[in-house]
Amino acid sequence: MIEFINSNFFTSLITFIAGVVAFVVYFKQRNDRKRDVANALLSEIRSAERAIEKVRDYVRDTDKSDANIKVLDRNSWAEYKYMFSGDLDEDQWKEISEFYSNAELLDDIIRQSNAVFEDNAEKIRSNMQRVLADLIEISTVNNDGDSADNLELLDKRIALFEKAYDIKKNSFTYTPVKYVNDAKRVLDDLHAISTTSAGDRIKKLAARKRFY
Repeated sequence: MIEFINSNFFTSLITFIAGVVAFVVYFKQRNDRKRDVANALLSEIRSAERAIEKVRDYVRDTDKSDANIKVLDRNSWAEYKYMFSGDLDEDQWKEISEFYSNAELLDDIIRQSNAVFEDNAEKIRSNMQRVLADLIEISTVNNDGDSADNLELLDKRIALFEKAYDIKKNSFTYTPVKYVNDAKRVLDDLHAISTTSAGDRIKKLAARKRFY
């Protein structure tokens, strides 16, 4: 027995078994990791598809692109696509890549449009404050009578200004046509992929059982 343990054959056998165990562990970890990433991809794709439809509805109903909607919270495809090089054909790979690329582009358009909207809103607030200050100044300069009457007149002027602004505020809002057109163009290129062959392949990878 001792001779067997000390033999080259036993050493080779132990080395072989250790190698097999290491390969099995590596294979298990790799497949489990791929399954987890596939689940993450599927979740991101489905979430993005829902967000895209919300953006589509918003742009169609308002003809604006300043939707407060985030299409992609994370791009796992850009980070882990190398793991699926042997699982997807060329068309499936291209379809997923284009989906993520267009989703990120739509997010960028919305972000830029929102920045313009916020800048426009800030300018409107500043102008409103200026007009209100002018009204107060005029009321103060013309204060040659009862102060209560002047305050009442000032309140009426402010109320009239606010009413007029509320009626005309949509005319003051600047919506860059470029962002709207860009959003519409990207939306035309975006379609659901969770039900295509690429989506079905990701679903199968996500549904793989763990190796124990």
